[in-house]
Amino acid sequence: MPQHGEPPLPASGPAGGPAHEGSVVEILPFSLDRSGPVLLRPRRLRSWVVDWRPSTPPRQLILDRLTEAGLRPCVVHSTSWRHDQGRLVLTHLAALAGGPCDTGELEAVAVRRCPLARSSATHPPAVIQVEQVVEHALRHLAWLAHEDAVVRRCLGERWSLVLRAYALDAFRAMEFEPPLAGSGW
Repeated sequence: MPQHGEPPLPASGPAGGPAHEGSVVEILPFSLDRSGPVLLRPRRLRSWVVDWRPSTPPRQLILDRLTEAGLRPCVVHSTSWRHDQGRLVLTHLAALAGGPCDTGELEAVAVRRCPLARSSATHPPAVIQVEQVVEHALRHLAWLAHEDAVVRRCLGERWSLVLRAYALDAFRAMEFEPPLAGSGW
């Protein structure tokens, strides 16, 4: 939910249809520039949200929208969900192959670190800002880069170095190497 004075979540994005009461997919495409991760989003909107019908696999919808926007993802992963303005929002990150992008419909915005939204162990936070969802997504990607050899290989060394800043403190002390076979991991 947006805080007072913030615009509501967008109802559509590039090649997205009108939103309705129900489920939407939020796509967070990330690229890297010299200063770190950048988020691509529709101009003047907080995030890229597209209408979703449960009969379509979310991943296919995401890949179709990214392709239509001229983007090549190397990793697409579901990172979170939330209930916002009467809709179920399914958030997926897309780490992009190549350098920073600025397409006609999407703008690249530098990612700034922020605290995660917090609440109790059984209730969601009263307010979840897109910036907090972005922070969560990059922490999730850092965990994947640490735990999943396929993701780590797809991301490459530059992403892995950038994601160290988003890794949990316990992981920062460890090298980003796959666990030994048969180690119980």
